[in-house]
Amino acid sequence: MAEIIQYSRRNFSVLSKSLTESQPIGMILSNGPGVMFLTLGIILVLHYSSAEDSFVFPYGREAELFDYLTNSSRYDSRTRPLNYDVLEVKNSVFVYFLGNIRAQQLEFEAHLLIRQKWQDKKLSFANVSTNIEYMEGETWFADHIWTPNIFIENEVNSDLMTMTRDSVYIRIQSNGIVNYHYRIRTVVLCDIIIIIIIK
Repeated sequence: MAEIIQYSRRNFSVLSKSLTESQPIGMILSNGPGVMFLTLGIILVLHYSSAEDSFVFPYGREAELFDYLTNSSRYDSRTRPLNYDVLEVKNSVFVYFLGNIRAQQLEFEAHLLIRQKWQDKKLSFANVSTNIEYMEGETWFADHIWTPNIFIENEVNSDLMTMTRDSVYIRIQSNGIVNYHYRIRTVVLCDIIIIIIIK
């Protein structure tokens, strides 16, 4: 047994030297059975890693794909996407209600549809799925990815509009483009200028 251990140690040093000198696998295998065993282990590890990286999520398994992309070991929702020095977030606001004007409090209510778009390369999945073009979700998606925060300068209070659940829609494309839509109800202050015209 001692001779086998000594033989393996001696050949392990040969293997380390061979790998450092970038010799072909065939030359490493020819050094002896102890080296062959070690080389086989390395080949198995490399094969396992490549199989994991090339795992493909088929159509219909979007939920599993989203869990894979947002796993805490590879994604941190607390930090903004580091695609570039400056992250471009496109915004659009659709105002579909103005009312409940309270003149004494100088405030009124507005209902807004806010749409935002940005790219988060950590959410791109073209390399792990060939037939899923995009994923769609609601509040649960928003809770697990980074989203931009906006504020209305003269707001009194704001809240997400709900029916059975929050009015949130998220769509993530295979290249990491995120479309984030949500509806809010906000009460805002308004400076009212009263002009009295005397004729």
